[in-house]
Amino acid sequence: MPAKHSVKTYIEDSYYHVYNRGVEKRNIFRDDYDYRVFMNLLKIYLSPLPDAINEMEKIFPTKKIRIKKTFHDEIDIISLCLMPNHFHLLLHQNSSKSITEFMRAVCTSYSMYFNKKYSRVGSLFQSIFKAVYVSKDEYLLHLSRYIHRNPLKLTGFNPVKLGEYPYSSFSTYLNPAQRPWINTQFIYDYFTSGSPALAYKEFVEMIEDEKPELLNLVIEDD
Repeated sequence: MPAKHSVKTYIEDSYYHVYNRGVEKRNIFRDDYDYRVFMNLLKIYLSPLPDAINEMEKIFPTKKIRIKKTFHDEIDIISLCLMPNHFHLLLHQNSSKSITEFMRAVCTSYSMYFNKKYSRVGSLFQSIFKAVYVSKDEYLLHLSRYIHRNPLKLTGFNPVKLGEYPYSSFSTYLNPAQRPWINTQFIYDYFTSGSPALAYKEFVEMIEDEKPELLNLVIEDD
């Protein structure tokens, strides 16, 4: 039987929670540079093609990585969090095939980088990425919170330190100019009075736990 969320039917103009982890739960990010490469790949594949080609040459200066297309105006990253052995992305796509092509491009490029750096061969990720269709507005908002609270699984992190975690988009919600390629407006639209950034910060940091029945998630990321 196929793994849960591994067989996907995509819908245009829709939201998806996309996640994956390392094969045998191994770390896919071993140092700060690894995290930054993955983040840069996300940015690159969301950039106009000429910009993407130039940026890719900085990551792979001795090897030509041909980029035939990017997903500028096709994909929006709403929230993200990278953890040592897995990642979470909350994505919006405009066409029914964008997410599949986007994730294949990002993960293939990162696997090539990682395998070369650490002199390894074979699959880096456990399997094809998982994707969950986000069907409700309330689900979208709470899923973004769930993603941004992932660093609490790490020793030494508490809610007031979430904005200091460098490998998630939470700090971008506090300062949108930090990473303009992350689209914060989808979530900001839920907060119509006062400062959306401040209201979202309070929402993420509140002590109340997520409700499994609301998120309806079964995520094997530990």
